[in-house]
Amino acid sequence: MARDFVSITGCAVAASSTILTLAGCVAAVAARDLRPGDRVITRDHGAQTLRDIEFFAAPQGSTAIAIPAGAIGNNTRTIVAPSQRILLRNVQAELYFGESEVLVNAEDLVGFRSIETTEAPSFGFVRLEFDTPEIIYADGFEIESSALTSFEWAGDPLMSRLGLTVSGMPLPPRPVLEAHEAQLLVGSKTFQAAA
Repeated sequence: MARDFVSITGCAVAASSTILTLAGCVAAVAARDLRPGDRVITRDHGAQTLRDIEFFAAPQGSTAIAIPAGAIGNNTRTIVAPSQRILLRNVQAELYFGESEVLVNAEDLVGFRSIETTEAPSFGFVRLEFDTPEIIYADGFEIESSALTSFEWAGDPLMSRLGLTVSGMPLPPRPVLEAHEAQLLVGSKTFQAAA
């Protein structure tokens, strides 16, 4: 079932993106080949069971975000949803926001290290769901996954900063920066994304 691409939150990566899993030993597996029950490597909780995977196509003319290889630690050009949250780690984040690790919407990184908008590819996207939001590895960099109960709740990052939840929704695994905060962070002349 196709969804409005721009409203997808959590993990919405191109179906061709590789996700770090416990397939065999430790292996990167194309997101389109994952199935519920697969064990995915997470930053905070080790291997976690993938509870659900949703495949969807972006409507024609939808926008996606293209991240060139190496821009933020990724090992290949990566396509994600504009609302895909990406983990940034750096001392500037701690100086500005009191946290060394923060989540930033991909769309808020446009212009940083040649990250740009692009037409969403027709081959599809996947949304990976776990029991709680997790930080997972996609194409070599860290992104936020979805949880079975997550949904867009008015797009208000203040909710997570205040520690509030709506209808039992789990909180993001890291603080989420607003667009102007992300621009401040990556606009710093000394900002270097951790690879």
